[in-house]
Amino acid sequence: MSGIITSGSSRSKVLEAVKQNGCALCHASAALKDDREIVLEAVKRYGYALGDASAALKDDGEIVLEAVKKNGDALKFAS
Repeated sequence: MSGIITSGSSRSKVLEAVKQNGCALCHASAALKDDREIVLEAVKRYGYALGDASAALKDDGEIVLEAVKKNGDALKFAS
């Protein structure tokens, strides 16, 4: 992962981090957990990242599908 991210990390830093490791989404700010591009990249790498996504994105069909493709058990996080 490209450095440690915190809730105050920039969008670009968080996007880079989730591209390396989808688990990094758990360290992102609430606003970035509601960023569709960031969440989509995270769940493509780690389906369980859906659990850290905003409520609105847990209801996004494409994001849920990508999460479930990676790990079928991620469906439990969908809205």
